[in-house]
Amino acid sequence: MFQSRFFERQFPDDNAAFEKVELVDAVQNDREKSLLHMREVMLAKPFDAGVFIGGMEGVEQEFDMFRHLQPNIPVFPIASTGAAASIIYDRDGDLQHKHPELRDEISYLTLMRDLIAPN
Repeated sequence: MFQSRFFERQFPDDNAAFEKVELVDAVQNDREKSLLHMREVMLAKPFDAGVFIGGMEGVEQEFDMFRHLQPNIPVFPIASTGAAASIIYDRDGDLQHKHPELRDEISYLTLMRDLIAPN
């Protein structure tokens, strides 16, 4: 999990449950610059796939950045989780055509196996 040090005083106690939390330095004590920097660091890592689940503020920007920085990597917004993932899915007719299962499937383990498991 990635988090910006800009929010360090607000980190939830749940962070302790994650095996790895990568903290990214704040930029000029500026929220937007710090978030952009964190996303750039996070999305520059190598990926096999991008999976977007639910989400709130910023997820659509992260999706767009991911597609820009990782243009040849498959993306899977799981629309059945609602929120930003559903918005992302609904605006992409190609994804809807290729992966209609992302709209309604709620057996997420099966869905992940079908989407990203090697054949």
